[in-house]
Amino acid sequence: MYVEQTPEGYNIIDIPAELMPAVREALETQSIPHIHNDLSKEQKRSLRSLAKLINQECETLG
Repeated sequence: MYVEQTPEGYNIIDIPAELMPAVREALETQSIPHIHNDLSKEQKRSLRSLAKLINQECETLG
């Protein structure tokens, strides 16, 4: 697994399948409104959306 920086942001490449549930949990936790007030609503929405996509991937793999 590695991270590359692009003009649009960062890409995480080759996340091992066994780590996907942990990544999903981390994203869901970060998007909880009362825990991370320093994130904008748009950022939290993006995190929740990404967590949902990862959840679908975990269900497909598992």
